[in-house]
Amino acid sequence: MKNFRLLLIICVISATKGLAQDKAPSHDNGYIAISIGPSIPIGDFASKDADNDKAGLAQTGGLFDISFAYKFGKYLGVSGLLRTQAYSADKQVIVDAVREQLPGNVAVDVQAGNWVTGAFMAGGYGSFPISNKASFDTRLMIGAITADSPSLDIYINGGGGSAWTKQENVTSSALAYLVGVGFKFNVGKRICILANADYMAATLSFENAEIVSSDGSLNTTSWDQPFGSVNIGVGVGYKL
Repeated sequence: MKNFRLLLIICVISATKGLAQDKAPSHDNGYIAISIGPSIPIGDFASKDADNDKAGLAQTGGLFDISFAYKFGKYLGVSGLLRTQAYSADKQVIVDAVREQLPGNVAVDVQAGNWVTGAFMAGGYGSFPISNKASFDTRLMIGAITADSPSLDIYINGGGGSAWTKQENVTSSALAYLVGVGFKFNVGKRICILANADYMAATLSFENAEIVSSDGSLNTTSWDQPFGSVNIGVGVGYKL
């Protein structure tokens, strides 16, 4: 009987400790993170075809984002994202296109601003463990994107004189969507490392951009710009 009582006491103590551990927070219900990385334009947004009215001339740029994810169950939850992206425009395409339209040997100089976007996204999140410290994550999100088109200044110098044309930058907003996958690696009780890849797309309508020329003319132009990018981000997160 004495041995039985001792066994019972040990069993109760062990079970109590186990329950306490089960109720303790896992610190792996989600995260808040910051990430940076390259952003690669694709489709019409990246097109360098001067005959394509929807060519964005965008070159590989970069991104910075702040992301949030929280699991309501074992695998699924919600996610949010604040992101900014920037891309330079390929000026040489414009230089070549202008030269093709002018006779003789003329000097063409182009100054171009950048494509700059900002987005707020929200949606679903899935996290699937592949080891004690790593998980495979997925995201499907929708939200709003705002973009500034690049300003363009074109200067022409030749034997007959010089001329210039300037197009202002304009801003547009639209609905965007994002599909992404990635990996999360736990490197401490509260710290994790993230590696993500995603595709983000939207169609932006830019309206009434002013075009001023040295001959005194003033015009406006409007266009629809398909936006698409493949993004790769690496960051550090604080586990919730």
